[in-house]
Amino acid sequence: MEKSMKLLILDGNSVINRAYFGVKPLTTRDGLYTHAIYGFLNILERMEKEEQPEAVCVAFDLHGPTFRHLKYEGYKATRHAMPEELAQQMPIMKDVLRAMNIPIYECQGWEADDVIGTVGKICSQQGWECVIVTGDRDSLQLINENVHVKLVISKPGQTTTTLFDEEKFREEYGFEPKKLIDLKALMGDSSDNIPGVAGVGPKTAKELLAKFGSLDGVYAHLDDPSIRPKLREKLEAGKENAYLSFDLATIRPDAPIDFAPKDAIVQPYNRLELYRLFQKLEFVRLIDKYGLRGAEADAPKPEQKVQSLPRREDMPGDVDTCAVYLAGDGSVGLAWGEGVCALTPMEAQMGQLSIAGKKLIFHDSKTAMHRLDELGIQAGDCVFDTALAAYDLNPSSS
Repeated sequence: MEKSMKLLILDGNSVINRAYFGVKPLTTRDGLYTHAIYGFLNILERMEKEEQPEAVCVAFDLHGPTFRHLKYEGYKATRHAMPEELAQQMPIMKDVLRAMNIPIYECQGWEADDVIGTVGKICSQQGWECVIVTGDRDSLQLINENVHVKLVISKPGQTTTTLFDEEKFREEYGFEPKKLIDLKALMGDSSDNIPGVAGVGPKTAKELLAKFGSLDGVYAHLDDPSIRPKLREKLEAGKENAYLSFDLATIRPDAPIDFAPKDAIVQPYNRLELYRLFQKLEFVRLIDKYGLRGAEADAPKPEQKVQSLPRREDMPGDVDTCAVYLAGDGSVGLAWGEGVCALTPMEAQMGQLSIAGKKLIFHDSKTAMHRLDELGIQAGDCVFDTALAAYDLNPSSS
């Protein structure tokens, strides 16, 4: 039998959220947080290696209410706002995916879960295998012969995954994947603020489903003697909420998206654009890992912001404070006022540079003072080190 084509779809918000909390904070020198993007890319790379898909895409939520919010005002009302440090990474994450030529699917008024459900349905109809990568168990209801779920669990420094197919789901839950909706209808879901039936927990809900098969089956047999009187009262009082919860928990496979599996077939990266983004994010290791070092030659040269200075050897003797820079060519740069500076050739005044008794400003003073001592140059006291100041302002910089 010919092997079916495989599509990998990532639940973008879920995966980047787990990456954000699972990777220690990293920032660029400019203070841009990057660890959620870094963690997301690590998870993506791992999933691609494990699953070897022919096609890859990502689904994201959009801001604004969905049809579930319109149906129930309290839907997800207890959720905390996205941390600002994560929110600033979201648009850049999408730019990175676009540079990797990985399609992004979003739909206003619908959740990423519905987009994923729609993608899974279309894949099944066209004979593709679909693997959903997510950290949320909601998607387990989508499991069928063609659709599987890779559940991501992230802890600081460690990410694990579990592949759920129909057999694995039945082994853990004791019923078919679709019945996860009935389970949530009875027990509710605190993470999404789905009410369920007040007083009915996971154990009781599973027992009811095991005996009566579905939410409809439970309410068709309320007079069954195995249902205790107090439980019967709870079920009767909570019937409206139970069916509301059933609707809220159901992932709809009919989101109005323009999708075909062939549109997500893996394509070569836009190397130059990805290189620029990784430079901005200061992902030096990923530049090498993704083989982007060659793209550097194609990148436009950065605008030269430093003007060439004439070589001088004179600094007024009455200067009290100056900044000192040891250049790579063996010369010493001095600055002692706004727009006033000099570049002194070391070969001309080796050991004669007069900065003794002055207040000095360095970048990495320890290395600079050691070098000046080696050159026999008498130096004054360091009063400020820009390298230490940068660290104090941004100790988590990557």
